[in-house]
Amino acid sequence: MVIARQVKIMSEKQNDAQMDTEKQFFERQLVVFMIGAEEFGVDINDVREIIKMEDVTVIPGTDDYILGVINLRGKIIVVIDLAKKVGLEVKEKDKNTRVLVTEIEGNTIGMVVDNCNEVLRITGDKIEPAPSTITQKINADYIQGVGVLDKRLLILVDLGKVIESKDIEHITHVTEQQSGNAETGDAGKTKDTAKYAGAKKKVLIVDDSTMMRGTIKSYIDTSKYDILEAADGEQAVAKVKSEEPAIVLLDIKMPNLDGIGALKKIKEIKPKTIVIMETSVYEEETKKQCIDLGAADYLKKPISKKQLEDALKTA
Repeated sequence: MVIARQVKIMSEKQNDAQMDTEKQFFERQLVVFMIGAEEFGVDINDVREIIKMEDVTVIPGTDDYILGVINLRGKIIVVIDLAKKVGLEVKEKDKNTRVLVTEIEGNTIGMVVDNCNEVLRITGDKIEPAPSTITQKINADYIQGVGVLDKRLLILVDLGKVIESKDIEHITHVTEQQSGNAETGDAGKTKDTAKYAGAKKKVLIVDDSTMMRGTIKSYIDTSKYDILEAADGEQAVAKVKSEEPAIVLLDIKMPNLDGIGALKKIKEIKPKTIVIMETSVYEEETKKQCIDLGAADYLKKPISKKQLEDALKTA
C-alpha cells in the first residue's frame, strides 16, 4: 500500500511538471484595456480595430447597455457600454475613451472602454483561475482567468460570452432597423440569423487544463462553430452522447480516461464524429495508433491558430 501510494504521488508530480511545461508553450497576445480601476485583456484575434469614441445616434427603446449606433466607413454598427454590460461602474466618456470593434456571430459590434493603449504577450504559466474577489463583481462565465504580471492583475475576458444569444438577437434587430436594408443584410445579419445559428457545427474541446481549453477556444471562430468543453475523457464521452458534436479536439494525456481510451469509445458510439488528437509529446507509434482507431489528425502542442483553422477546414 505504501509503495502504491508513493507511485501515485510520483505520477501526480510528473503530471504537474508536464502541465507546467506545456503552459509555458502557450503564448497569448492580448489587447489590454481599462474599465474604471480594473485592467482587462482580450485575445488580439478578437479585436478587429480600436477607434476613438464618436458621436453615437441614440436608439429609443433599446436596452440600457446599448449606447446607439455609429457609421463605421459606411457600415452601421451597434455600440455598447462594456462597463454597464458586465456590471461595473460607468465612467463619464472623455478623450481617453476607446471603442473596441469586434465581430461576434457575424455581427460587427463596438464595445466602449475607458482606455486602451497596450498590446502584450503572456504565457500560460502566468494565467491563473480568477479569485472570488473578481467573480463577485463580474459574472464568472465572462472570465477565462487572470494574468499575473509582477504587480498587475489582468482579467481575461471572453467577449463571445459577454454578448449572449439574446443580446445578439437584439443587436441584430437594431442594426437591421438602422441600416434600412434588413432583407439583404448589408449591415450585419438578417432575419435568417436564428435559422442559421442552429446550423453551426459543434466542436468539443477536451483537455484537463482550463487554460489550454481557453487558449484553443480563443482560436475558433464562434460565428461558425458552437463550442463545448470537457475536462477529461469520461466527460468527453458523455458530451458526445448528449450533445453529438461534429468535431472533437482531444488531448491524449488526461486523468480518469485518457485520450486514446476516449477515442475508442467515441468511435464506438458515434463513428462519424471527426476526432483530432492533440499531444505535447509527438510519437509516430502513438500517431499511427490514433489514426488506426479513426482519428482524423494528430497535432503536436503548442498548436497555432493557423494549424487549428486548417485542421477544422479539412474536418
